[in-house]
Amino acid sequence: MTTATATAPPCVAHLVSHSTARLQHSRAALLLHLNAAFRTKKTTKNNLSSRNTSSTIAAALPFELSPPPIDHDFLDSVTAEGAKVSEEGIIETFENDDEALDAFDNGVVVMDLSHFGRIRASGDDRVQFLHNQTTANFECLSEGQGCETVFVTPTARTIDIAYAWIMKKAVLLMVSPETCGNITEMLNKYIFFADKVEVQDITKQTCLFALSGPKSSEVMANLNLGDLVGQPYGTNRHYNVGKLTSYTTGRKECDHFALGYIKRKAASDGDTVIVGEKIIGTVVNVPFLSRQSPPPVKNSGPRLN
Repeated sequence: MTTATATAPPCVAHLVSHSTARLQHSRAALLLHLNAAFRTKKTTKNNLSSRNTSSTIAAALPFELSPPPIDHDFLDSVTAEGAKVSEEGIIETFENDDEALDAFDNGVVVMDLSHFGRIRASGDDRVQFLHNQTTANFECLSEGQGCETVFVTPTARTIDIAYAWIMKKAVLLMVSPETCGNITEMLNKYIFFADKVEVQDITKQTCLFALSGPKSSEVMANLNLGDLVGQPYGTNRHYNVGKLTSYTTGRKECDHFALGYIKRKAASDGDTVIVGEKIIGTVVNVPFLSRQSPPPVKNSGPRLN
């Protein structure tokens, strides 16, 4: 599950997705040249295709916290691309600062912001609760919108500035890494017995990336996120890339085979289906499987002479 949000320049979009490991990077190494990031994807394309190729786009789906399995650890992948990673799991540099800064001004860069904290507020009273705990007017916002807000102490001292994104069943907050734990603890402290609110720190279950640069809109379109381009600040959507249970190439490079689930009423042998936005597939009977009928049930009733 991925949540994409539109923000003000220079960051065009935030991408919040599941992760099986916490990804932490320093602010000094936020610029990752897009070509390097795409090379990482290409080297693992076949392995990832079995889980990410089939896709349909749906808006405002529930936020599932159970991360899907992945084939490769992200930090291992970026290390193979030349990144220097600290013992704390923070990417310090790619040794390509000049190239990255040029892409920031003239192309596009991917910024990994996974070290920032992410807090999920759910429950029927979540909007009113956050309206009372922060400076933003949450009651005027609706699903798919977002804003900046400020957490303050009882004496009006600033704790942190946060991003807030209103989703169908929750509000996602992005806060500074240093304050995430304290804010989560503070919010849980102010939940009264009758309040229908649940606050969770989901930093370890998710990762966060941002696109920045004049060509970010083109990349968003290629990622099927084009409906966010040009939208108001804080606009967000849920996107769901689906699941193929397995995938393999054929004897020829142009042959691709995958297993997936299709309702019988939706398609049958020989029908054409769309996988994602551009991939056309043909439904075929599953090979190498034998279909057997259950043995007849013997009548064990009394025999009549």
